Amino acid sequence: MKKMMLASLLAATAVSAAAEWVKVHAVANVMTAYTDLALFKRNGDIVSMVMLYSLDTPQTTKAGVTFSSNRVEMDLDCKNSKKHGKTIAFFTSKMAQGVPVQSATLPVDWMPVGANDPSLPELAYGCKLHP
Repeated sequence: MKKMMLASLLAATAVSAAAEWVKVHAVANVMTAYTDLALFKRNGDIVSMVMLYSLDTPQTTKAGVTFSSNRVEMDLDCKNSKKHGKTIAFFTSKMAQGVPVQSATLPVDWMPVGANDPSLPELAYGCKLHP
């Protein structure tokens, strides 16, 4: 299990280093969200994308790990305004650089994206880009 987790962290680092991140949106004094257009995929109404959240101030996970950015693989349902994350990886430095310190597979449940949902800009961007 530890070898598998290490392999996932190393793969996330390699992809992040080679990515061409495009700004999607920002929240002043909190974070800037980016995506890599080369990783976009569309299957009907479902858009798969990778988001990178670069934080203005480091945060700490529930497990006590301090991080400055995280990378999330997610699917968006453009027809029904829903989302679900697939994987998440946390990094010590901004822009998914530095040491990968934690990663996880996320629950597969689809969740609605409402008017106040922090993922609304990602849904709008991803679905507009790939109508």
